[in-house]
Amino acid sequence: MQTLEKEARIDDTAMAQLARIYVLVLFVLEGLLFAASFLLHIGLRIGIGSLYQSIPDSMLGAGLLISVATAFLAKDRNVWKNEFKSCPLWVRLLTIGVVLYGFICVFTLTAFFPESQAVGLHTISAMSMSITAMSLCLLYAVIWRSSETEAELLKRIRNSFIVATLGSLYLLANNFGYLPHPHR
Repeated sequence: MQTLEKEARIDDTAMAQLARIYVLVLFVLEGLLFAASFLLHIGLRIGIGSLYQSIPDSMLGAGLLISVATAFLAKDRNVWKNEFKSCPLWVRLLTIGVVLYGFICVFTLTAFFPESQAVGLHTISAMSMSITAMSLCLLYAVIWRSSETEAELLKRIRNSFIVATLGSLYLLANNFGYLPHPHR
């Protein structure tokens, strides 16, 4: 009987370690996507429009996929009530600043320059920065500030992993031409 209990504890510990690694991988990927969005945005601001050509379109899909998978880590799907308030003040201020900057960029560019081709690239990079900043805030709370029971956190991580896996399969199938593309 004691051996079964000991094996169950070892399995639970291994699962908790794998779950923590999964969340850390999401954090690193989201950080890289934020950096790519930031560099793209800065490049567009200083006039290097060709920078966008070197970034594959699937980066945006991957960014949304990781952000949606991250959203499944939120307790009761209410990031602002639960995870956001548990973050330190500097993380909250930085997140709010980036999100506001993104929305202001989108609003001003689309309101004042609706005919410009560069508006689309600027708005995509600004919104991408906003979305990844929110996801980084949520992941920060899960990694360093989580006060959840291990079972509840493992359940949320399982759901996030399922969404990430299904989304990845969709992106791969789409990129390799297994899904029909609408004609333009």
